[in-house]
Amino acid sequence: MISRELVAASTQPLVLAILAEGESYGYELIQKVRERSGGQIEWSEGMLYPFLHWMEDQGLIESRWKESDSGRRRKFYLRSILIFVLIGFLAIGCNREQSGSPQSEQKTAPGAVEQQTAFEKCLANWSSGNQEAAVKDFLELNLRDGRLFSTGSALAMSETQFARMPAAAREKLSSPMLADLQAIKELCQRVKETGQQARAGGDSAKAAKCFSQIQTLGDHLDEASVVLIGQKVGQSLKRIAAQ
Repeated sequence: MISRELVAASTQPLVLAILAEGESYGYELIQKVRERSGGQIEWSEGMLYPFLHWMEDQGLIESRWKESDSGRRRKFYLRSILIFVLIGFLAIGCNREQSGSPQSEQKTAPGAVEQQTAFEKCLANWSSGNQEAAVKDFLELNLRDGRLFSTGSALAMSETQFARMPAAAREKLSSPMLADLQAIKELCQRVKETGQQARAGGDSAKAAKCFSQIQTLGDHLDEASVVLIGQKVGQSLKRIAAQ
């Protein structure tokens, strides 16, 4: 039986997003998954292939044998035609809902993104290149109280909630989720360096604040109420804070 971690819904859209760019074989997929997840998902061949077989059984992907560029015969995986049909069907359904009655338009659509939280604005600053302001804002944030992510974000969901969403909706949310996680890791690495510099300069209060914020964010992400890949990033942040 495939373990819960192997069939985690937050990894399915990652594999589908990679295959949307073209077919790929096993070892190549392992490398791309590691790269796209920022090193948070480390698969061996023994872990990957059962997961790919499961996705194939679900009709999400297809496979075929052919020669690779090196001349070696390999099994290549590609997205199933069924997934494209499903995405198109869901898109038509969404358009019908949008053209419905005014009363239905007033309702918040599932997965709709509400106004950004203060932490999301901090991440947006970082991603836009305003990194010094992002570090300053991060150190001033109250990470213990309030929500870090808006309701429509995948990082505001548990693995179970994320898994219950339609495949097309999960895939749509996966790219911004991975971008946010990458920004979080980069931001916290900079905050760590800031803390180390403060410690070397004798500013113990600032150093303590830097590592405390990283620890608090790690604790927040490493909870059962967060998608699995978010939990793994949280665990890595806690290791950074302990250094």
